[in-house]
Amino acid sequence: MVIEPVVAIDGAERFEFAGLGIDVPAGMAATTQTLNDGSTQVQLREDGAARAAVIVTVTPQVGANSTIVDATSDLTAIELTKGGAASGIVRSPATWEGMPYAVVLTCDLAVEVDGAEVAKQAIVVTMSNPDESQVIGASAEAPAAGLESSEAYAALRTLRFDG
Repeated sequence: MVIEPVVAIDGAERFEFAGLGIDVPAGMAATTQTLNDGSTQVQLREDGAARAAVIVTVTPQVGANSTIVDATSDLTAIELTKGGAASGIVRSPATWEGMPYAVVLTCDLAVEVDGAEVAKQAIVVTMSNPDESQVIGASAEAPAAGLESSEAYAALRTLRFDG
């Protein structure tokens, strides 16, 4: 799969973290947290939304080569199938300008939002940084059959190494 980079989103603000940057579209807010394993996670959430539309997790990992990226993507697929929320999982190598190595996973999601089941489409890209010291997981979700035209997917495609 080829992931076409987006240079900038009109009206968005650039948000920088952990050597990366991502555009935060108008109407979305970015929050950052440090996870127990030392990872940095950024979530982009639409105003009032129960779920984040975009999540980027940066995990320090010495030797984050293609084998580590593949294994991390495998684990993501396993986690998604465990709860039964994901179906139709497809994994494939990805080409993304500026990313040294990446694997993409796409799936359909059935998630609960405000007590009702909602059908969504998701993409999860697992990659490493240029010096192989980080594993990066970047995901976006949107209403079913609407991922490719969504603001969330556009925001994900603005992700790049800024520093």
